[in-house]
Amino acid sequence: MTQSNLQKIKDKVKEETKEFTRAPIFPFLQEDWKSKMPLFFVLGFIPIFNIILHRGWRIEYIHRLGWGYEKILPSPGQTCKLFDKGITLWVINVIFILIPSLIMNIISLSQLTNFWFDLIKLFYLLFRSAPIVEYFQALWDFLANEFIYTILDFFIENFWLLIYIPIYRIGTIRFALTGKLINSYFSIRKNFKFLFKNFIEIIFLYIFNTFNFILVLLVDLGLAITIIGVPLIPVVTSYLYYWSSGYKHGMLARLMVEQEGLNFEIDVHQKYIKSNH
Repeated sequence: MTQSNLQKIKDKVKEETKEFTRAPIFPFLQEDWKSKMPLFFVLGFIPIFNIILHRGWRIEYIHRLGWGYEKILPSPGQTCKLFDKGITLWVINVIFILIPSLIMNIISLSQLTNFWFDLIKLFYLLFRSAPIVEYFQALWDFLANEFIYTILDFFIENFWLLIYIPIYRIGTIRFALTGKLINSYFSIRKNFKFLFKNFIEIIFLYIFNTFNFILVLLVDLGLAITIIGVPLIPVVTSYLYYWSSGYKHGMLARLMVEQEGLNFEIDVHQKYIKSNH
């Protein structure tokens, strides 16, 4: 590795470290945070509702960061819309997760038939006193089929996760920017192109999310130690995670706007424009 490449890596790590330390405090650097964040803190005490609302909050946060809004923080007046966006994201999330399960269920129907057929054949050969070679051949076929199915199951589930996780996140960023649900998640060519072009950025996103998760755990632990801070744990776990991770996603959204030359479509984003004042 050349000195030049080593320096680039050091600079990139330094840049990502700055972003990580900036992400948790960025909302509080905005002048209007006192008027825009308290309500979302309070609503964070409502179980289930909080993770839906805060996820919707993050998608709007990503949108504003990506387009470079002057007023970055979502407004309390958007609460219903943010909740609606949160529900949409959770539904999409479930659909993406269910795809490998559906594939495996289809395979399982065929595999179940083969399983019973092979098992019946084994018992038939056993009670018919078939030649030992024929019996062990059937036994080998039975075990081989089960082994192949197990490997197939493992491959489909893990290969899907390998594809789903980055592509789902890129689709979500595109959805945050454009508001176009179907086009965002099914722009396969564009999303893969963005993934390959910014592979290192995506890797750092996962590193960022890992450290972000650890940060939330440490804050929760600190609150638990104080005892009186225990009631705040659900709020911190939900809201802090989403606003902190939202910052990094927002930076990727800004990168997507720059690289793809996306245009801010007035007709699609009138609701965003109104809420920015």
